Amino acid sequence: MKKRNILFLIAALLLSSFMILQFGCKKDDDEPEQNKPPTAIFTIDPTSGTTSTVFEFNGSDSYDNEDPTSALQIRWDWENDGSWDTYWSTDKTENHQYGSEGTYTVKMEVKDTEGLTDYVTHNVTVNNGGGNACEGVTYVNYEGQTYHTVEIGNQCWFKENLNVGTRTDGSQNMSNNGAIEKYCYHDNEANCNTYGGLYQWDEMMQYTKTQGTKGICPAGWHLPTDDEWTTLTDFLGGTGVAGGKMKSTSGWVSNGNGTNSSGFSALPGGCRYSNGYFYALTSSAYVWSSGEYSRGGAWYRRFHYG
Repeated sequence: MKKRNILFLIAALLLSSFMILQFGCKKDDDEPEQNKPPTAIFTIDPTSGTTSTVFEFNGSDSYDNEDPTSALQIRWDWENDGSWDTYWSTDKTENHQYGSEGTYTVKMEVKDTEGLTDYVTHNVTVNNGGGNACEGVTYVNYEGQTYHTVEIGNQCWFKENLNVGTRTDGSQNMSNNGAIEKYCYHDNEANCNTYGGLYQWDEMMQYTKTQGTKGICPAGWHLPTDDEWTTLTDFLGGTGVAGGKMKSTSGWVSNGNGTNSSGFSALPGGCRYSNGYFYALTSSAYVWSSGEYSRGGAWYRRFHYG
């Protein structure tokens, strides 16, 4: 009996030495996933309107992987100027009415229960005048700014003045240095954001004298000739009435006859004299043409508050 036990033990040892067995692997216990930021989404209804329009901003489509939408908090900045206009709230909709015309960038930020955030921006257009966008090109993005279009007669125009280039002080003259330069009224960048840049004629033309040249415009666009300005004002009834039809209904020190029925939305950005003096903000708008009338001089037009 004892001998048999020894033989059995030897056989078991031999078997374990020559067998190759399959085996499985077990996944480590899962570590808890880290909380991820929420996703900010909002809509605007309508996306454009007038100063009488009450816009609805709705962030209800914002979501989070860990928290229910009802627990998310939202706040709004109506002009994206870095100052929040509402406090954090779980209410996802807000109404807002703008007091003046313009294109506003609206910023919404969403926060989850652990304090992680996300934000998104959209534009809303406020315009009291008439005029439809140009067919096939409602707006143009150029050098970080959006320009909306308006069709008047058979011409297509920007509704905003160009605001392109690096600001230089009003005490300095612009030069042909390969970079676009601009003046901002009273050397204040905020005035460029509202009214557009101010340019010496040569800088605007990019140092050519060819009428209708591209100049500082984006590709596919050009600086209007004096004849093209005349075509525009003639279509609107002549210079005696065209200005009123082209002026924004707000932003002027006194609106005079401004109806903006054309949708051109001219704002009173003033001008800079050759001695570096800024003049006529909120009372006048001065706009260049690309046409010289004499050596060293070019045609321009002026909108006046009266």
